[in-house]
Amino acid sequence: MLQIFYKKSKISRQDWAFAYQKIGEIVESFPLPLMRIEAYDGRSPNLDKEHLDLRVEVGKPLEHISIYGDQMSFTAGTTVRFYKNWKKHIELELSGTEYDVHKPITWAPYHRFQDDGSLPDANGLKPKYERIDPRGALYQYAILAIGVFLENKLPGKFFLTAVDHNREVIIPVIEWLEGHFQEPFEMPVYFDKNRLLASFIDEYEDKMHAVAHMEQLFRKQFKRNMQFAIEFIGYEPTFECYAEVLTNYSFNTFGFSDVLDAWIAVTKDLEAALALVASSKQLRIQLAEDNQAEQAEIEKEYDLSKLLTGLLKDYILWTPQQREALGHFYTNEQSLETGRDYLFGAIMRIGGKRVDICPIYCAERELFEAFMYHDPKNGNKYKEIIENWITKNRHAYDALINLLKEKEVAQEETEEDDSEAAFYEKMIETIEYEGFIQKYPSHHQFFIRKALDINPACSAPEKAVAMLCNEMKRMNEKEENLEYVQDLQQLPIERKKELIRKRIKEKRHTFTVGTGFDQWLADEIDENVLSFLLFLVNLKIYDKGSAYARVQILQNRIYWKGLDG
Repeated sequence: MLQIFYKKSKISRQDWAFAYQKIGEIVESFPLPLMRIEAYDGRSPNLDKEHLDLRVEVGKPLEHISIYGDQMSFTAGTTVRFYKNWKKHIELELSGTEYDVHKPITWAPYHRFQDDGSLPDANGLKPKYERIDPRGALYQYAILAIGVFLENKLPGKFFLTAVDHNREVIIPVIEWLEGHFQEPFEMPVYFDKNRLLASFIDEYEDKMHAVAHMEQLFRKQFKRNMQFAIEFIGYEPTFECYAEVLTNYSFNTFGFSDVLDAWIAVTKDLEAALALVASSKQLRIQLAEDNQAEQAEIEKEYDLSKLLTGLLKDYILWTPQQREALGHFYTNEQSLETGRDYLFGAIMRIGGKRVDICPIYCAERELFEAFMYHDPKNGNKYKEIIENWITKNRHAYDALINLLKEKEVAQEETEEDDSEAAFYEKMIETIEYEGFIQKYPSHHQFFIRKALDINPACSAPEKAVAMLCNEMKRMNEKEENLEYVQDLQQLPIERKKELIRKRIKEKRHTFTVGTGFDQWLADEIDENVLSFLLFLVNLKIYDKGSAYARVQILQNRIYWKGLDG
């Protein structure tokens, strides 16, 4: 998710005129040919939707730049528009509010943490739908380049946030900007936490609010945020903030554990973790105010024996050396670091097939005494829980090591080397790709490589088209398809054209045809070509290369010559 915030009170019409000119230069010079989509959901009167000319309504009141994907990687997301007229851009493409004209754009008023999927907030207007969702498409790098440029050239007036990206992703964007504009560019402030914090920390009298704002800017990256906040803002405001964050989750749930595990990993202190739990409990009780029934429920909910059971299950009594063996399984290491449970990890966790590992080692006596300190009346219960776990798992480590050894032997026995032919085929393919990449300037090559990773066929569209055509001919010659192919061939020319148009309209999200396709189709008189096109648009395709080849045929009439239906 990307956001570019605009500090409306500081951006003049002259600023925006400069910004609009440079945005146009960036998108039109970007290494991957960017596209715009003319109309969604089949509303265009024409069949063609995707265009490489990115400027719309040129010279008119609603002139704007529009992008939604790129031609090489064959990926796209939601449309991003930049209107030439500053007032129109505010009216049509921006939302939200500028909270305080006197405070920096990176600042935002304090808000209690809510685990509701909300996006970073700042002191400026944001995109129309609050964020730009590229859905992983490579045109996101062009959006990042725009954000980096605006921050650098109009400092304090624009602020880029990118919650799903890390610092390394921005480096090739900066290298491309420097190569293209032949001048240096600084890392955007979102990716330089020290500069980001310095830009707004003095605006908060209560430093806990600064911690909360960093948490809001870097959503649920609990471990990283805690480490940074403790070092650069202070332990007490960080403790206060994350005690409050914990109140958003029911005790001992997955969400609660995500925060607590991160706190343990950062502090390496069980006592600090239990103190954080106790503080969150008191906050929950305070929030319940005079509702005694609710307060009693909270007291009951915070049963520390559940927490102890969870820590034991997560191997808090195993030494770091012992826990290394658990790394052979799917663990919580990634989610602990990033604060995100991706779909596979979430499924594994819910199904009990993920091995969650407690970030610290604690000896038996130390564990018992820590829980006794916070809840001495249940000492016998804690002692029993610990002893039962030790008894049950006394030989678990030895059994695990033996299991891993057995798996290792079995894998060595069944593992087969790749065939020599496959090795050479892969080597030739790699050489071809590298040759294609080296045709581009060095500051372009990162993006070309990314496009090839997603869509290898883009390095040789003619080859991809030829392979698809050969496969279609082979399918046409199969006995089970002969009757269907003959029926297509026997249709009148105008009926074929009608069916092709109808199919493209029906599959408006799948098919993208070239500008002028309507006229190409109207002018076509070769029955074989029309039969081929009709078969092509009705063909079910599941691989990226063939889908890309089909688009090439529909976007370039040059490929129609010699088509044999």
